[in-house]
Amino acid sequence: TLTLNNSNIKIKLQELISNQPLYEKKISELNEPIKEKYTSNLNELNKHLSDIIQPFLTALLPKVVFWEYSTNYILQSETLYSDLLAKNSFQEISRPLVNIFRIGLDIKTIDELKSKINEIQNNSNERSRLDKIINKKINAFLKQAWCDYDQSIHISLEFERIRIEIFDPKREEEASHYNMEERSQGCQTFLSFLFTIGAEANQGVLKNNILLLDEPETHLH
Repeated sequence: TLTLNNSNIKIKLQELISNQPLYEKKISELNEPIKEKYTSNLNELNKHLSDIIQPFLTALLPKVVFWEYSTNYILQSETLYSDLLAKNSFQEISRPLVNIFRIGLDIKTIDELKSKINEIQNNSNERSRLDKIINKKINAFLKQAWCDYDQSIHISLEFERIRIEIFDPKREEEASHYNMEERSQGCQTFLSFLFTIGAEANQGVLKNNILLLDEPETHLH
């Protein structure tokens, strides 16, 4: 072992020998003419920079999200747990319903959803607890997203299904709970839109996106 007195750094001879090819290459590069390292050809420069910069610029491009009126984007009044348990991914489930589980029960994966459904079906006390939690969180989100909305969403976590109703406090003396299908198409569309695009933006699922709406005025009336 050699000891460098000035820096007190010990260098092993074996390390020098094993790295000899690397050192020889670096020394060889020092002797390489400068004209071999640089170019005045702008095309060469552009190509070199393009290869380096292009991946970063591509990653910054916004994704395009297309929203249209379809059953997959419209919130249904009820859904059987058995149908949800048969799915393999969130893409196979109604998007607003997925987002209700995301917001209300902090569900992030299909496996978490299936596990939570098993808890709901097998533990009545847990079902009651989760029922209160999901209603509180969903209506807090709805009020934040739509301040002027004077109604509320009522979600029932039943043994076999999840039911979603709209509660109208102005008609408390009458039938004040309504299925989604009993409300106007405009109301259904707007609520579904909030629980799709609005919810996914709120949860960080949608970032840096361009939103395309297919004839929104057709259904928002």
